Amino acid sequence: MNRAAGRSFCRAVFPGGSFFCSGPGGAAGNVSAHVSFHGHAAAGGSVSENLPAFRGAPAFQILQVSFELELAALGEIAEELREKEDAVFYRETARKVNDALRETFFDPETGLFRSFSDRRQGEFSVLTNSLCLLSGAADGLPQGPILALLADGTVKEGFRAIPCTLSMNCFRFDSLLKADRKTYAPRILDELDRTYLAMLEKGATSFWETVRGEADFGGAGSLCHGWSALPLYYYALLCGEEKT
Repeated sequence: MNRAAGRSFCRAVFPGGSFFCSGPGGAAGNVSAHVSFHGHAAAGGSVSENLPAFRGAPAFQILQVSFELELAALGEIAEELREKEDAVFYRETARKVNDALRETFFDPETGLFRSFSDRRQGEFSVLTNSLCLLSGAADGLPQGPILALLADGTVKEGFRAIPCTLSMNCFRFDSLLKADRKTYAPRILDELDRTYLAMLEKGATSFWETVRGEADFGGAGSLCHGWSALPLYYYALLCGEEKT
């Protein structure tokens, strides 16, 4: 996709600011529509007046935040290519997505982000909140509850945390390092030591999708999950930092 086509695509799915929403049944990942939410901003309309969450269209958070991260990356690429106009366009669009994420998915009672716009949940996903912290959607909000969820799986009494699979821990680790590298680098290394050593001690010759191995997901857990080879990256990135 060339540069002009890339901007045309972005505007097509995000006209003046659009918000992806899931299909009629609200199924995660089934993107069938997008709804403009910033179209009336110039006339003084608020974000909430134009969001799908306030118009009855369900939205799945991870689709939205993934789009924001892609836009931010495009902004960096455009900057490196000295395409200043494109860089501004992508970064401004990413900012609008973050504004919408904050208004639609943030739950003030728990200080955490929900995964869906159309339902009140008693569960909060570690992955969902990792991505919001990483993208900047959580900027300006108290981050203590999010960090407690990511670091220790701690949530407010009466609610439940949904942990990451091993392959998705990259987002959790990167979010913790972004928040406080000095504090969390040694904790991440210790977690990697414990988690992956346990698999090796059970005779594993490849790393699993989750620590439960084949017993997870109703007996469908993967025992050879390539994305779970994260220690290679984080040992190279962090080893030695806890000594400095």
